[in-house]
Amino acid sequence: MAAAKQIKNEWEEPFHVFGQGEQKLRLQILKQVDDYRVDHEEWRKQAEQTDVFLDKLLNKIDEKAQLYSNEVALEKTILKQASARQGLKIDEPDEYDVIVPIIIKGLDIQTARVKDTDGQVMPGLERERVLNKDKVGSTHPLLSRADVFHTTKDGTVYLNSQNFYKKVWVKMLDKALADLKTEMPGFEFLRREHPPAVNIQVTYPDGNVVNFDIVPGRNTGSEHIKIPASVTGKKDTTVVFPSYALPKYDNKNNPKINQLDRELIWRQCTSAYERYMADLCRGSPPRQYVMTANRIMKSAIKMLQKEQNPLGNLINSYHLKTIAYHIIMDKTILDSNKIGGVKDALGFHITYLNMFVSKRVLPDFFHGNKHLGKIFPSSRILENHRELNLFWKSNPTLLETAIHGFKKLVKILEGCFTSSDDLK
Repeated sequence: MAAAKQIKNEWEEPFHVFGQGEQKLRLQILKQVDDYRVDHEEWRKQAEQTDVFLDKLLNKIDEKAQLYSNEVALEKTILKQASARQGLKIDEPDEYDVIVPIIIKGLDIQTARVKDTDGQVMPGLERERVLNKDKVGSTHPLLSRADVFHTTKDGTVYLNSQNFYKKVWVKMLDKALADLKTEMPGFEFLRREHPPAVNIQVTYPDGNVVNFDIVPGRNTGSEHIKIPASVTGKKDTTVVFPSYALPKYDNKNNPKINQLDRELIWRQCTSAYERYMADLCRGSPPRQYVMTANRIMKSAIKMLQKEQNPLGNLINSYHLKTIAYHIIMDKTILDSNKIGGVKDALGFHITYLNMFVSKRVLPDFFHGNKHLGKIFPSSRILENHRELNLFWKSNPTLLETAIHGFKKLVKILEGCFTSSDDLK
């Protein structure tokens, strides 16, 4: 039996792959859309510099974590994620996202669902219930002192995500940055909190500015999933998917979240599935066309944002990536619909975007997707039955007016996409 495959953990240089006979289309797009390409040499240089900085930062965080050595441990490898890992960067390679895997030692933890004020399960969110709660005060004195263990009226103990983030994670990170400021003269650091991430803006001595989103992820185990040959295009492949819980407490007073749950919420991390989806797209021409079109769409939406176009103000890069995954599922897995090139792929992007904005509903790809088992059979992620609308946080007025921004998007991409009437 072949060993299970590990998901790659490298920054992936963006690619642009066009179909046969699309050379003129490529040139036309470059004339009409702001350049979405990333310079190869600049990518290579920045990726190397990024790894050097992140290694230094992780070592410093690990040093500070030694204070909690009997209670908390850091894994030795950070997990690269988001657009720089998935090959979807455009413009400058100046943003990098990572998860720092963390183990809280000696705890028996059971996940508990989070229900909203209407009594409905909230997709992707959970509370972390501590089963061996009786001795945490003596076995985990530092975490106890930081109020990481929250006891409810009925005696149930949960991990307090807000206190873990603020009183443990941010505290370690700030001490690590203080050391780096001393050891790296000429560098400037600016730290902001965006739970579950901490954003660190680094200004290099040459003036280059790079942003890093550093997310702590509590290791919750892993699962082996056999990906079918119908998905890989080659053979059945068993892949290891690590899972993490991220401290995503409610810091924005979401009216749908019960007051007693606000500090206790953790988010189920879908990063491993996203990274694997990105890798699937690199080995198949139709999927390569979809991801090339996705980067072109990101550039076009960015042009709309500069004009304060309502569609541009509504749509972000995660929305676009989600749309790309829906296209890949519908047109390369559920159906053998032929995507002949980037022109077709752009047509599907525009058609799907119009449909989702018109309905004011963009279904999350990983929560409540009834077809997800086609890619990830028997995975724990299939337990999330309730659909999550990614527009749920959007301004209602903006969501209503966004459809009026489509004319400008169509004008920007005029002649570059297959119309919905011609797509099969």
